Amino acid sequence: MIWTAEDQEKAIAVVLNKINGVWWTYYSVDLSAPEVPLSDAEARATLDVIELKDGRFHWKGTTRHYAALFPLLHRIYNDHPELALEAFRRIFDMNVVPGDSGAQGSVIDVLNKEERAARYDAYIKSIQDRSCAGRPIIVAEGDSWFQFPGRYFLHVLGLRWVHIDAVKDILDHLIAGKRYCVHSLAAGGDWLIKMLRAHDYVEPLSRIEPDVFLISGGGNDLLGDGRVANMTLHQRRVEGLTDRHRELLAKRLEAIQGRPVAFDEERFTRGLAFLAKEFISFLNLFLIQYSIFFSNLAHSKLEKMTIITHGYDFALPTRKSTARLISFRRLVNKMMGSGKWLWLPLEQKRLKDDEKENVVYAMITEFNELLVSLAQSPRFPHLYHVDCRGVATSPKDWYDEIHLSSKAFLRAASIFDRCIAAALKTPAGARQKVFTVADIGVSLPPRAPAIAAAAGPRV
Repeated sequence: MIWTAEDQEKAIAVVLNKINGVWWTYYSVDLSAPEVPLSDAEARATLDVIELKDGRFHWKGTTRHYAALFPLLHRIYNDHPELALEAFRRIFDMNVVPGDSGAQGSVIDVLNKEERAARYDAYIKSIQDRSCAGRPIIVAEGDSWFQFPGRYFLHVLGLRWVHIDAVKDILDHLIAGKRYCVHSLAAGGDWLIKMLRAHDYVEPLSRIEPDVFLISGGGNDLLGDGRVANMTLHQRRVEGLTDRHRELLAKRLEAIQGRPVAFDEERFTRGLAFLAKEFISFLNLFLIQYSIFFSNLAHSKLEKMTIITHGYDFALPTRKSTARLISFRRLVNKMMGSGKWLWLPLEQKRLKDDEKENVVYAMITEFNELLVSLAQSPRFPHLYHVDCRGVATSPKDWYDEIHLSSKAFLRAASIFDRCIAAALKTPAGARQKVFTVADIGVSLPPRAPAIAAAAGPRV
């Protein structure tokens, strides 16, 4: 089907909720229902109920048309992947569509290349000497939770010698366990929007046909260049929960019912009041991008490959380093700019420290829950999710405001171990699809009671 320029503008407007009379969200999509193809006639009928009048789009549709929006968006964004970049640009009011990762051309970029090269050499060597014979082969694509850019290499006579590793990330621990053969494509600072567009994974996945594909991303899309501020209301604009916030709260409470998950309703509700509609648009776009990505893999020779997504723990907005005054960690914190990702952008919105933490809590909750809904969908029988909420048991488990310490990353890697083992050994249809700290014996914090109202403006 040929999509006109107006069709494409309508597809962007739906994601950004720029259509009068309709509010479309990722949490309103019923992924538990079987996927039903949308015919060309149905697609055209749905587009036709979005009318352009006086320079604005207006909704004239019914509940049937509303239900058709997700499969419609899936088709249009799949046929025109550049629309995702344009939607991303508009969400964040960017002048230029992002081309490369957030680390491109920086010291972190140099460290990324060194680390990726070292991991690739180790992977090839394990294939050549057959030391990984009988082990599951993993291809991993992701950001700094898979490749923390803190390893320094000293070159002597053309050889690469490891000098020091600031943090052992998730892949470091999985590789060190020698239970898998890991080919890493990860790079600290990578944006998910860039990963999915670059298709760096296509060639190695097709060539290797691995047992498992790990993907970690999304944090840099939200946090890079202070973009978290775009997602957050200024303190003076917060007046408690709106009807849309309450709708999201009700959906979230329904979704987590009877499921082991780290969830503090009071913190979530207080953070929810600060979420701007741009955050909803951001996750709307991610739902479409992820679903296209997984659907395309499911309809290829890789249809039975295990795919594992990953969600972050509740990051800790802070500008302070807890490292010793004279230490390598303090140097790394200074070099990477701890505080610039969360604390500074939220401080500019005049949020108090507890409000900053609550906003991040709500955002991390929603990001994880989006991925949980995809993993639990019957549309993706080989998709799993590792939920890292609750991995950090104290502030000391954070290396900086968005990265865990080596010890905490080890716990996260242990959850991956449990997930991989279950996915590869348990018959389809009887598998647990979401794994948390509870699966490695760490107790989830008790759920706090609900509160009557969200935080209002300062008095």
